[in-house]
Amino acid sequence: MPERLPEGGRTTVLTGRMHGFGATRQAGPAAARRDVRPDRTHLAPDAARMHLLQRTIGNAAAGRVLQRQTAEERRTAKRERVVKVTPAGYAAAHNRAGVTALTKAQLQDYLVMAFVDDLRMAKDYAAEEADIAAVTTATRSLRALGQAMQPLQAGAVVGAPAAFLDGATEDVNRILTGRDNHATRYSVEPAAGYQHNTRNPQAMATSWADSQAMWAQIGPALGTGFPAASSAPRTPAQQPIGHLTWAAAKTMLPRPMLNLLFDVRFQLESETLVDERTDIELGNREKSPHAPGTLRSWHQDDAGKLPGTGIAPGDPQAVRDRVEELEPLGLDLHDHYAERSQSGAGSSVQNPARSPRGLAEYTGAGTNSEHFTKIVLDYVNKTVYLTLTHYQFWGLANRGGVAEFWTFGTQNEAEARGEMQARERQEGLTAGSTKLMSPWFEITGM
Repeated sequence: MPERLPEGGRTTVLTGRMHGFGATRQAGPAAARRDVRPDRTHLAPDAARMHLLQRTIGNAAAGRVLQRQTAEERRTAKRERVVKVTPAGYAAAHNRAGVTALTKAQLQDYLVMAFVDDLRMAKDYAAEEADIAAVTTATRSLRALGQAMQPLQAGAVVGAPAAFLDGATEDVNRILTGRDNHATRYSVEPAAGYQHNTRNPQAMATSWADSQAMWAQIGPALGTGFPAASSAPRTPAQQPIGHLTWAAAKTMLPRPMLNLLFDVRFQLESETLVDERTDIELGNREKSPHAPGTLRSWHQDDAGKLPGTGIAPGDPQAVRDRVEELEPLGLDLHDHYAERSQSGAGSSVQNPARSPRGLAEYTGAGTNSEHFTKIVLDYVNKTVYLTLTHYQFWGLANRGGVAEFWTFGTQNEAEARGEMQARERQEGLTAGSTKLMSPWFEITGM
């Protein structure tokens, strides 16, 4: 039977779908309905709200509201998942049919970066009998998987012992959903119940003490030969962007930053969302949040320091159209970013953007101050960039075969070059022994 909704003294008959697309109206005498009150408060809250919307703003408009609500609820659910990178998503990113088709090396990386530490936390938070049983089973299966992987060569496919991970990841998310990753996975001082590197506490450094320590450590780690390869910026006059391989990054970057880089990159195939802003910050479209893993203002790259997405920056609809072709990989991220962020106001913003340009910018992680660490995801081309200098130029000096990371505190290349040359003279280094570097690294080989 079509639903009859009171409308003045007449009855509107909805013969289309509930949300109004394709619905038609037929008018006729109102029938007496003693069992239905006008406000429909006897209905479930969602149904009552929809009836109220239909009466006050019409079926089509109510449909659009419902669509927006549904999209927002979907994106909220994706944002609140703790394990951002699913086994299936990670496998898809590596052109594998599923988690069982991953190689030993690939699966080891997934387990370390995305699963083991969160499973350990889920053990502490599991309270319901079903949840306790789930994490117990997952732990037992993980142990069996490790034993099965041990004799395999790095390139060998793991196979059936990995099949449990799809369901186990869902169990971990059910137990932990809604907990803040900025206080656990992305934090240098994780909240109680979380520990980095649970299987091997010495595997990766947990943090840089501060920004000065970050620069002091990263220079020698990069070495005098960096970069081994580079990407061309969108504007040819800009410095090329050095490639930092994922394997090398894991030897020199702190674990919280590695977790964030991993999650930011593979959220696309996993159909999840990385954005650690609070509800208040989201409501305010906060553009400069401080917590690691928070989405910031729309990264514009007006100066053309990055290679670019391949889409004209001044055509916002073209960006969304291109992303929509990749559905569902980047569309939810793009729409969430469009609705919950805004144009920046820094000195590098020459013409404020009207919408995202395909470059999602995140507050970084790994030190006691995230001011200098920022991550940008080109979600059109699925490329990740990292800056340790808050978009400012830096130099890699060669002091007797040991590399030093010099900061110049400016986004102006001419100023940075002048300071670099003055510092060479001041410290007695040979002119030209220091390389002026792009503010950005490209993280490759993930």
